[in-house]
Amino acid sequence: MDNPFGKKLGFGLMPLPLNNPDGMTDIDLKTLQNMVSVFMERGFSYFDIAHVYGGSEEAIRKTL
Repeated sequence: MDNPFGKKLGFGLMPLPLNNPDGMTDIDLKTLQNMVSVFMERGFSYFDIAHVYGGSEEAIRKTL
């Protein structure tokens, strides 16, 4: 039976790619954009974000 919600793989935004490993909020948006593009091109759409994931909500908002 087909899954009515699409493919089951999720994209977890913890940890995020960083420009500086010592700066947890210095997110590498270009790398994240490339990763998200490939993920979505493959037909996936579930993103796992949380406030405690060091800026994941803002990063995915900017990326999408």
